[in-house]
Amino acid sequence: MRLHASVWLGLLIVLAMLGGCSSSGSKDTSPRLFVANYNDNTVTVVNTGTHKTEATIQVGAGPIGLTVSPSGKYVYVANYDANSVTVLDAVKETTVTSIPVGTNPHLMVFTPAGDRLFVANFGSDNVTVIDTARNVVLGSIAVGGGPIGIVMNPNGGSAYVACQRGDDVVTIDTTLNKAVAGVAMKGTSPTTIAISPNGGTLYVSEYATGVVAVLNAGTLATITTVTVGAGPFGVALNPSGDRLYVANYNGDSLSTIDTADNHLITTIHLSTSPYEVTVSPDGQRIYVGFNNTDNFVKVVDRGTNTIVDSVKVGRCPLALAVETRP
Repeated sequence: MRLHASVWLGLLIVLAMLGGCSSSGSKDTSPRLFVANYNDNTVTVVNTGTHKTEATIQVGAGPIGLTVSPSGKYVYVANYDANSVTVLDAVKETTVTSIPVGTNPHLMVFTPAGDRLFVANFGSDNVTVIDTARNVVLGSIAVGGGPIGIVMNPNGGSAYVACQRGDDVVTIDTTLNKAVAGVAMKGTSPTTIAISPNGGTLYVSEYATGVVAVLNAGTLATITTVTVGAGPFGVALNPSGDRLYVANYNGDSLSTIDTADNHLITTIHLSTSPYEVTVSPDGQRIYVGFNNTDNFVKVVDRGTNTIVDSVKVGRCPLALAVETRP
């Protein structure tokens, strides 16, 4: 039986529409996880939907910190041993440039607009300020000894730095580009720091004491402390700010804190020397990097507080960040 030409045309249109739906429906929109592999001098790009590696990008010596720009277009990587920051094109997954900074750069933070990047330099006791439009250094800000962690107030007016050797937390005025306040935390080794979504509260890991200090961001006064595991290092809030996750370096564990009343919910065993931690944009997955030779990132489920996957990456995956899809 022969079909009329109009019937053939109708079939072709339907097939074209189905093909379009199939293509659109199969598009992977999973955010990517960027992992800094300290011993390989690389960044691994992981699809968080499949936990498969998309790319491996060469960076400077000793990558130890990374952050994704607010636009999602770039990833900045702090190279501890090279005293530099490598800029990656997040779309092309290629290297753009390298920027000399202070000695032993560690963690970094963007202004909300993404026009400046503040880099904590552990070895030179200062913070480098980078103009991200031109990728040039604007200057440096003296802070306490051994700065590691740094966060930005959501209003963009202040940055806060945890200085491990100096045993203090310092406030930077980002308009003046100078340290304007500080609080001594003697004998505690404040290491990394997180800030609540409303900008009112700081959470500081005290490596020497095994607690997280909860501070008022305006006054730097201590509100309370929460006992976690031994040697707390990396800290990260989920997007809504109701959960704080703490990587306990010496305790080989991950602690979860309810920030509504600052009580410890649970602590689970992970693997040797968990270092940094980050949370997925939907808050359902926690990713932990390690200073060990297993070369895995552990994936923890928020609902069950259990490890649901181990993702093979490069050697010594210290730092990690998940992009936020627009």
